[in-house]
Order: sequence, then structure tokens, then C-alpha cells
Amino acid sequence: MFNPFSRNSTPKFFYGYLNAFFAGISLFFLGGSHYVLPAIGAFMKDDLGWSAGAYGGSFSVYNLVFAVFCTLSGSMVVRFGPKMLISVASAFIVPTAVLLFFTKELWQLYVLLGIFAIGTGGGAVSTGTQLASNWLWQRRGLVIGLLLAGTAIGGSLMTKICDWTIVTYDSWRPSWLVLAGCILFALLVSLFFGARSPEGSGTKNRWCKL
Repeated sequence: MFNPFSRNSTPKFFYGYLNAFFAGISLFFLGGSHYVLPAIGAFMKDDLGWSAGAYGGSFSVYNLVFAVFCTLSGSMVVRFGPKMLISVASAFIVPTAVLLFFTKELWQLYVLLGIFAIGTGGGAVSTGTQLASNWLWQRRGLVIGLLLAGTAIGGSLMTKICDWTIVTYDSWRPSWLVLAGCILFALLVSLFFGARSPEGSGTKNRWCKL
């Protein structure tokens, strides 16, 4: 049996960093989508003729739901694991982004942003921290910092991509499909390459000094 306190008990292969890399790819898009919403929403408001107050109310709903599911995700990620939360959150966002492509009424924006917030709040906030805590001992703080930074970098890059899409097609609608495609990619990465825990991946021990 592997003894984490023995100097000679180093596993042949440690999946922790690789798993963190794959999680980082998923969180790059999943967390990044949180920053894209205002950029696309501003074009929607102008195109559909919504008032600033009515449009702003939809983001109040988004932020409220986001806060609730950020709180709930803290307990859910411990019970179900980061991989499950990232996958479920991505599965929420993909169809929601597709439906936002068809948005015409303000009430639709309120409902869909509320559902979108379930995904971003439930899957993008606490998952990186929990994943690093499950897998790593040394360099845990560094990995947590990189995962959190990745969501912000993802938001910047995805905002640029969506802006380019809006300018290219002279419409905000295709940008939602681009966003849906990015989140679908994040979902596939999580499903096929992510691991819930060291014990379930065949690695020796989560407290590996690597």
C-alpha cells in the first residue's frame, strides 16, 4: 500500500496535474462564459429596443441565481466531485445558449439568464479549488491560482471572439452559437478526460508530494 509519508513511495504516474490541466480547459470556457454575457447583452438591448432598466433587471436575476448556486456548489462539489459539477453545469449552459439565439422577448432573457446562472454559479466557482484540494499537497495554491486565472483569461478571449462574430455577421445571434460550441467542447473535455478523485483514476494517493 502506498504510504504518502515515505520517501520511497513515489507513484509511477500521477494524474493530478494532468487532471488539473483538463479541468482548466473546461473552466477556461465555462467560467469565461460568465464574462461574455454583458458584451452580447448590450447588442441585444439595442437591437430589440429594451430599456436600460428592464434589461438591467435581467442581470439582477442572473446575479441573484448565480450567488445562490455559488453557495450551494460548495457542498455539492464535496459530495459529487468537480468533474460532475463541471459536466452538469456545461450541460445546462449549452442548450441555454442555443435558446438565447432565438430570444425575442424580454421575459425570455430573464428566464434563460437565470438558467445560465445555474451553470456558471454551480460549476465554475468552487470546482477548481476542490479539485486541487482533492489531488494536490505541494503546489496546491499555485494550481488553484492558475485555475482561477484561467477563467478570467477565458472571459477576455471569449469576449473578443464573440465581438468578432457579432461584427462579422452583423448580428448578435450567431455569437450565442459560438458560445454554445465552446461550452460543448468544455463538456466533452470534462466527460472524457476528467477524473472525479485519485482513488477512482488508478493513481496511488491524493497526498502525493508532487
